[in-house]
Amino acid sequence: MSTVDTPSGFKPFGEFSRPLVPFQPIASNYATALAVGDAVTLSSGNVQQSGATDTIDGIIIALYDSNGLACSQGYSPASTAGYATLCTDHNQLWVIQSDGVGSDLAATDVGKTYKTTVGTIDSTTGISAFELDASETNATAYQLELIGKVDSPSSPQNTWGGTVDCIVRIKLHSEV
Repeated sequence: MSTVDTPSGFKPFGEFSRPLVPFQPIASNYATALAVGDAVTLSSGNVQQSGATDTIDGIIIALYDSNGLACSQGYSPASTAGYATLCTDHNQLWVIQSDGVGSDLAATDVGKTYKTTVGTIDSTTGISAFELDASETNATAYQLELIGKVDSPSSPQNTWGGTVDCIVRIKLHSEV
């Protein structure tokens, strides 16, 4: 049985690594809300969500308002100036859930690459809606390399299948 479909973006797997890039600006005219766990690119020096085929510059690990204080609602609302701290280490492993659409993942898929799928942030919880797009795979050309699935006492139902919690490495990554 696979896990329930509950997108939650990217979460560090294992020990959290460096480098961290603090206080990257979020433009006040950027019309998309941002959450911890979102994959982002830098556009004209400002943080923006990465699209499904974009090179990923980093993963948001903290968000701040325009005064440099932690965002009280847990996310950065659309069209609101602020700052994000990013993890930019291309060796960092991440946990992200598969969307379960189009194809079930199996152990034979380890090593393949996948795109992300971007959903809308849950404004009640502030949780990212990024997932691995299971229907978009390629031997080498997409954003995420599938390393395996999470095996732990805290996720005993995490079997290969539709909405599996995956361990990935960012394959299409730039150095910030």
